[in-house]
Amino acid sequence: MQSPGVPAPSTGFESKAAFIARAIRSWIVSGELEEGASLKQRDLAKLFGVSPTPVREALSRLEAEGYVANRLHQGAVVRDVRDRVDENWRLRAHLEPLATQLAVPNVTDEDVTEIRRRAAAFAAAGPDEAPQRNVEFQLYLYERSNSPVLVRFINELWQTIDLEPTTLRQHEASVEEHAAIVEAVAERDVERASELVREHIRGTARQPDRL
Repeated sequence: MQSPGVPAPSTGFESKAAFIARAIRSWIVSGELEEGASLKQRDLAKLFGVSPTPVREALSRLEAEGYVANRLHQGAVVRDVRDRVDENWRLRAHLEPLATQLAVPNVTDEDVTEIRRRAAAFAAAGPDEAPQRNVEFQLYLYERSNSPVLVRFINELWQTIDLEPTTLRQHEASVEEHAAIVEAVAERDVERASELVREHIRGTARQPDRL
């Protein structure tokens, strides 16, 4: 298997299997691994410097997400994921505004202070830290929804999508959008906060008109 370069590890805790799944997923989504490409466990284990166990777990995860298929006499291969990626973005565009709608009425003044702090941490972050700070900002708000199932679904979607905030949008634009969301939350404006979150997601999606 001719593989692209291995990405940098996450700034937060990440198991070997999760890291391998993230790397392969990014190659598939970017087109560096094309439909039908073979994913041999032995080659991947050598590439990542691990035993076959986390590779096997990573491939099982990617199969469940719809990025990989197991074929008789061939093993794991890359699937055509264009529709799958679009579907995941559409789910984000529905679930995250919903989480915001549920969260805003529960937000306390202390929560607003913490949300501001996290927005500021993202604004001050460099390229390596920005993705993690972005997740921390969003996750804190969504957790105020008091819906663990909804937050878990969102977390799982994030694992299937490249959340690099500067992929299609400059860091400064994300900072401004975060600030607007924070103000809407501080004013307890449920509908505005929800719509701003939806637009924030649209600004990152590769095909925003389909959301």
